[in-house]
Amino acid sequence: MDLCLKDKVAIISGTNNPKGIGATTALAFASEGGKVVMVYKKMNFPYHTDRTIGNGIDSYHKTLSEDCSKVEEELRKITPNYLIIEGDISNSKFVSSLFEQAIQKFGKVDILVNNAATYALNDTIFNVSDDDVNTVYDTNIKGTLDPWLRVHDKLGGIIFKTAEISMIIKGSLNEWEEWSNLIMLDSGSYIVEGALSPAEINVENDMGVYYDPCIWVKYEN
Repeated sequence: MDLCLKDKVAIISGTNNPKGIGATTALAFASEGGKVVMVYKKMNFPYHTDRTIGNGIDSYHKTLSEDCSKVEEELRKITPNYLIIEGDISNSKFVSSLFEQAIQKFGKVDILVNNAATYALNDTIFNVSDDDVNTVYDTNIKGTLDPWLRVHDKLGGIIFKTAEISMIIKGSLNEWEEWSNLIMLDSGSYIVEGALSPAEINVENDMGVYYDPCIWVKYEN
């Protein structure tokens, strides 16, 4: 099936986790003939070096502390048409520079996948700090809705629709516990790290569903 992505240019953030959505999206996009700008930021989350094998939280934190070299190894096998940039999407000056670098390299930007997100390690109401709240807000909210969309506006993009459901992810209870590193004993809504909305878990039916929202921006030319 032709996805009409050949020669399209995509900026994809949060790409330094080889098993993550950002890296997987970048590789899939390149496989369809697209040109990829991968954006990442090294994170300082703590982890135990003796527990980094497998898919646990320590393995996840370790990958976030690294650069995109592992992902680049796989990307290089698919295409030479890529650009890797390190930076902080909560910084509006960096976002403007990012788009400038992408346009200088490829002449345009067609698609934006804003996958990067962060979370507070001590995220209960009793111990979360003001700094943690500000960091999460700046990256997950301001970093998504402020600099990115303003740059799209400057480039002539038009916000023409919001999609409450742009992607659906379904899985068993065991799969969701593995993906989220959470223990899900009861049915209900669960906040999953990096997600834009809660995952809905039904313990009785052994099923979890996540609905991913997005904002669509189009260009006339």
